[in-house]
Amino acid sequence: MVLLDISMPEMDGYEVAKIIRNDLQDEWNQIPIVAITANVSNSEVEKCHSAGMNDFIAKPFQIAELVNKVAKHTGVENAGIQQQDEQVELPPSGSVTNLTYLLNFTEGNEEEIKKYVNIFLKRIPQSLIEAEHALKNKEEGKVVSVLHSIKPLIGSVGMIDCEKIITELELQKHAMKDNKLLPKFLTIRKQCLAATEELKMLYRLQD
Repeated sequence: MVLLDISMPEMDGYEVAKIIRNDLQDEWNQIPIVAITANVSNSEVEKCHSAGMNDFIAKPFQIAELVNKVAKHTGVENAGIQQQDEQVELPPSGSVTNLTYLLNFTEGNEEEIKKYVNIFLKRIPQSLIEAEHALKNKEEGKVVSVLHSIKPLIGSVGMIDCEKIITELELQKHAMKDNKLLPKFLTIRKQCLAATEELKMLYRLQD
């Protein structure tokens, strides 16, 4: 079974899937392919199937979801990762972020939640700078690609509105003009910077 990320440098997941289906020998060209994507719009799902993929899983995903997909397409009996029955203390949340997803994903492990929060705090500012440079150079497609790459991180801390804006930009990527992209990017940037400050305060984390 192949877990195939749709958004990759040089060659995207659609191209890789077509090569597997059309160019590999018979023993390999029927291998199950499951797409990993941050965009689960109907058009995206159709493109996955058209490229020869069997299924998809949306980022960010929970471990149980991944295990179920693997079991479904490999015929291996699902070991049955169960969610915890016991109540765990909710992680701190603020006005911009909501860490319920990370609570479920880590099964309430405080250290694991902090680890993912730290990843957010390090990656988001870097990506915003990269997107700003691309915007100044009028590389609208690159801006959307950078935002797509951080969409799972944004979703993992519960920034639903920001996630929706990125999805809208992805759907309009090939027809996006700078004057329409700029205000949306500024909204995303403002929310992301507010989220980083909020998470630092909630977890008392340093740069």
